[in-house]
Amino acid sequence: MCRVWLIVALVTALSGFVPALNSVHSQEQDPSQNGINAFAEGDYHRAANIWLVEAYEGSLEAQFNLGVLYLEGKGVAQNREDAVFWFTKAAQGGHVEAQYNLGHLYFENQDDAESLKQGMDWWQRASLQEYSIAQYNYGRALFFGIGAAQDLQKSRYWMERSAAAGTNVAIRFLNTNSEVFSGINAMEDAAVIAHFTDMESAERESTGATEPARSETKVASSGSGNAASTRTVNRFNHYFVVSSGG
Repeated sequence: MCRVWLIVALVTALSGFVPALNSVHSQEQDPSQNGINAFAEGDYHRAANIWLVEAYEGSLEAQFNLGVLYLEGKGVAQNREDAVFWFTKAAQGGHVEAQYNLGHLYFENQDDAESLKQGMDWWQRASLQEYSIAQYNYGRALFFGIGAAQDLQKSRYWMERSAAAGTNVAIRFLNTNSEVFSGINAMEDAAVIAHFTDMESAERESTGATEPARSETKVASSGSGNAASTRTVNRFNHYFVVSSGG
């Protein structure tokens, strides 16, 4: 699949990870690229109209892209609940970037334990798909006990998975905290992996093209919360992208 990465927001200087920008197919080569072409030309309203149709037809990429547009207010009125709605639709179908972005959106609500837990669930799903930056974020949250009970074994496991993929921040984190991890065996939670594998298979089978009822979300309009946890969370890698279909 040809994938185009257009960085729309970058909230930290620590990422060390810049998605590659590849050339897109022309409209004559692949009509499904019309939305990406419109976005690249700055015609966000036309991109939104194209992706809205495709999203209701079940396109995970279009659902994800609509989430980005609603989050950033490009071509549509900015609306975080609509962004979460479309990210969730894509994420439930297995779209890893949507899962990753949802994790960040839920983590912005620092004062709500349930919101943090949902963020961890989405980062975990992305981690299980070998999304290395999600693995770093998930492992870091487990290290500090944010959104879940502190678990240094699982933290080391996911940090090492991320580092093995070449994620610089994960490598640095392991080196910086080598004394803490010393003597701790990395533990893979096989039961959790099996649980989420079964859950995602069931969700893919039940995903339809019709719009479900929109559930209430607890996504904050801006990052807030106590100073200690905010400092920790602000070091998570955070970006939003627009992906091409194909």
